[in-house]
Amino acid sequence: MSDRPPSGINIQVALDYKFIAEKNKSSTDTVASAQDSVPGGVSKAAVHKVVGPLSLSNIGLQFKDGKFFVIFDATLALGPISFSLLGFGLGAKLSADFFTHPDISNFSLELHGLAAALDKPPLLLAGLFEDLSTPAMELFAGGVAVSIKAYSFLAFGSYGVIEDQSKQYKTFFFFAQLHGPLIELEFATINGVTVGFG
Repeated sequence: MSDRPPSGINIQVALDYKFIAEKNKSSTDTVASAQDSVPGGVSKAAVHKVVGPLSLSNIGLQFKDGKFFVIFDATLALGPISFSLLGFGLGAKLSADFFTHPDISNFSLELHGLAAALDKPPLLLAGLFEDLSTPAMELFAGGVAVSIKAYSFLAFGSYGVIEDQSKQYKTFFFFAQLHGPLIELEFATINGVTVGFG
C-alpha cells in the first residue's frame, strides 16, 4: 500500500504549533526555542495577502490561558504613510456551545508591537516599538530612523527583566547615530557621531 496521496492532490503543512511543552529542558534549550519563534511561543508561517491598502503576513496560532489565538502581522498603507500591527491576535475560549451561543466575553485581543513609516522624499521617517517578552523574561525594544537630504539619524534601544531561578536581572541597551556634514575644520571634517551604552 502506497503512502503517497492520489495523483493531482498537493498536501502542504501551513501552520505548526506545540500544544504540549517538552519537559526536562535546560535553561539554554528554553532560550534557544524562544528565539526560534515569536514571543510567547507563537509558531508562524510566512503568508502574504494583499487586499487594497491592507496587507496581511506571518499568520500563526497560539493556545494560552485556555484560549485559542490566531495571530498575524498587518500593514495599512495610505499613500506615503504606512502603519503596521505586529503580533495582532484574536483569541476565543472554545466550548461545546461556542458556535451555537457565542459570547462576546469569550473573545480577547492582543498586540505585540506597532510600527509607522513616512516615505516622502526628501523626508524619510520610521519608528517601531515591540514587546518581545517570553515566559522567561520581559523585554521591550524600539527604534526610530529619520533621514532628510544629507542628514540621517538612527536610534534604538531595549529594556528587559530576566528571571533565572531565584535571581532577577535587568538589561538596558541604547544606540544612536547621527550622520551628515556636521563640522568642518581646517584639517578635518566630522561627518558623524555615534553613541551607545548598556
